[in-house]
Amino acid sequence: MPKHRAEPTETRFTTVVGMTRLLRDRVRISRFRSGVALLGGVGSMLRGRLRIGRFRSDMPLLGGVRPPIAALLCMLLAVGALTALTLSGVGDGDVPRAVTDSQEQIAADGAAWLRDAIRGDTSALGRSAEALTAAGTKDPVAALKGLSVSGRAWRGSAVVDVETGRQLAARGEHVPLRKGESLPSGPTVALRLASSDSAKPRLLLFVQMEAANGHRWLLVTSAALSLPPLHGTGRVMQLVDRTGTPLITAGSASAKFAAVDRKLSAAAERAAVADRVTAASGSLFDPARNGRRTAAGWAAVALGTDDSAADGGRDNISALGLVVVTSVPIVQTAKATGYFQFAFGNAGTLIDLAVLVTLLLVLGLQRPLLRLHLTAARISGSTSSPRDLRRPVRIPLLGEPARIGRALESLRRQLLYGTAPKPLPVLRRAGSRALLAYCAVLLAAWSGPLLVTVNRAVAGQAVPAQLIADQQARTETEADRIRRSLKQAQTDLASVGTELSGLSDARLQGVLGQSLAAKREIFRSLYVVNAKGRVVVQVGEPPLATLAHPPSGRRVTLVNASGRVPVIAAYAYIGTPAHGAAHAPTTLVGEIDQRVLGRLLTRPELGRVWLVDERERILAANTGFRAFETLPQHELTALAAKVGPVGALTHGTDPAVVAGAPLPRTGATAGLKWQLVSSEDADGLDLAAYQAQWRTVLAGLLSLAATTVGLGWLYFVVVRPLRALAAHAEGLAAGDRRTVLYPIHHDEIGSVSRSLELIRQQLVEQERDRARGASAAPAEAAASWPR
Repeated sequence: MPKHRAEPTETRFTTVVGMTRLLRDRVRISRFRSGVALLGGVGSMLRGRLRIGRFRSDMPLLGGVRPPIAALLCMLLAVGALTALTLSGVGDGDVPRAVTDSQEQIAADGAAWLRDAIRGDTSALGRSAEALTAAGTKDPVAALKGLSVSGRAWRGSAVVDVETGRQLAARGEHVPLRKGESLPSGPTVALRLASSDSAKPRLLLFVQMEAANGHRWLLVTSAALSLPPLHGTGRVMQLVDRTGTPLITAGSASAKFAAVDRKLSAAAERAAVADRVTAASGSLFDPARNGRRTAAGWAAVALGTDDSAADGGRDNISALGLVVVTSVPIVQTAKATGYFQFAFGNAGTLIDLAVLVTLLLVLGLQRPLLRLHLTAARISGSTSSPRDLRRPVRIPLLGEPARIGRALESLRRQLLYGTAPKPLPVLRRAGSRALLAYCAVLLAAWSGPLLVTVNRAVAGQAVPAQLIADQQARTETEADRIRRSLKQAQTDLASVGTELSGLSDARLQGVLGQSLAAKREIFRSLYVVNAKGRVVVQVGEPPLATLAHPPSGRRVTLVNASGRVPVIAAYAYIGTPAHGAAHAPTTLVGEIDQRVLGRLLTRPELGRVWLVDERERILAANTGFRAFETLPQHELTALAAKVGPVGALTHGTDPAVVAGAPLPRTGATAGLKWQLVSSEDADGLDLAAYQAQWRTVLAGLLSLAATTVGLGWLYFVVVRPLRALAAHAEGLAAGDRRTVLYPIHHDEIGSVSRSLELIRQQLVEQERDRARGASAAPAEAAASWPR
């Protein structure tokens, strides 16, 4: 027997290492297999759950019954929150905001009045300088006489040599010139504020002209600053400079006015340096004392939004830094009003209704439809779980879901027991449409009163008497502004007429053309007529109408009494021209552009404004109108027929604050019996009652819109397809095996349609198998008979 030989140490070590590696690999494989088995089980479970979840949530984002209900709830909650936020902030203090806004507009009207006056003076001086230069004036005294021809009432005037600064001639009151006065270049008119010997403020106007001897002269004039006529009891109006220092005061300044003087001074300083884009106006009021408060407003005398400057920026009028300030005492007759409780009470009511409607739709439509969706899938076996026909169908209580549930129960019995189909009895219950109608009635019960009756403002109680007085005062100021503009047009025409005497037809044509080019924004046509009314020379557009017998003197009149456009013209007598063979006296006529009056009648927050003649026929307006038609309302016609200024509040379906004022019958408008009538809708005023009314109507409209969108969406997406599905389900239960059910909608209704189609196919196969078995039974019996 051979002797056993021991293995080397290296061999034993290698064997142990190999066995260790083998065991370790087997353990790894075992663990891997266990992990794979575990993951496989978890994956199977997750796949089953995901398959079930996917089957239950296989609905589009905007389809099915749940999105419309959720959207309706969200919209109604948003409307409730918006109602609470918008209405809770509505309220008037003891002084309505509309009253303080009215003071601001009165100050703005005064600023516009003064701005037009300054622009008229500037235009007149510039036109006189051009005429004197063209005439080759040599004598300074003659130059001063030429300034008076323009028709302006200069307080004082002077001619200064530009090179030496020596005063060559003077006329009227002393013109306060400063040493080193900055002189304007070219034909530009410069403006500066100064004080006269009587310490009254004066407006100095400077313009250069070329004398016949080649010297340059500086024409200097001083004009008085004035405010528009004051209207209203207790009103005070002031013109202040950029430091807030009063220059002119109209009315009796009281302690009440001084109470807000410091605030007005600061406001005037801000307004004086504001540009044309910044709102250079505002209003304020002081604390109440003994049941009275003072409301004040201010506005800068600068370019308005309808004006223009040559450089597109601040003009020389804006550089003056003038501000018009007005104030009026107001008696406190009402307490502060608010709608906080109403806002949150109605918002809470809407939220309660939204929750109630949502519960009704969920319990009456959403939950039954989802149960039918699962039940139909269980009966048809369209899910991964085996088909279950033993469990009866839980039939809903109302409407189309109840009809579908009864049909599913009948189909289940037919599949399970093979019973014969039979028509289902008619179910007379309220359907899904009745549920939607009931929800609509609930929500309309909230929104309907808001649209019709709740928070209806009564004009007689909502509009303060101060607003009526302010409307009347603004209308009188606007009437005086129209009168000044017509007078300015006639004065400009008369200054042109002084240059026409003794000129030939060719020279007349040239002078009239230059004048019309300078006054294109006022006149649409200039022409000269003889004593018989025949047009001799005409420039511009053809005259719309002429008078057979031109009036004598200087005046403004209405040329026609009918037609498509009221023709208003200014007349200026110019004497006998040299070319007239019969030496007949002639008249210069300027036909005023209708758009000029339209721009003048347009004032912020004054409403609709009409200029009517003595027969209450419309001549001009800031809105569309037909020439010579009567005023649109009987109350306005009655107002225009009254003599003198008057203000009132009209009642009816569209209450308005109306006022009427006659044009001052002085100067060029002495023969005119025209009236200015204004009407501002009461619901357009910044009053708490009307704000609450419109915001309440808005809340009702939003609620009605949300109801229409939500319930309409639910009807077209769910209820109407559900009614058609109920009819198909009842027909299938009654034995209709030919109608194929196509799932049109990819939602719960579409899922029930697919399940019903599967049930139909199963019933057809079941009936086919039964018929095949019935035909096979006689053949087997015949085969078993003995032969």
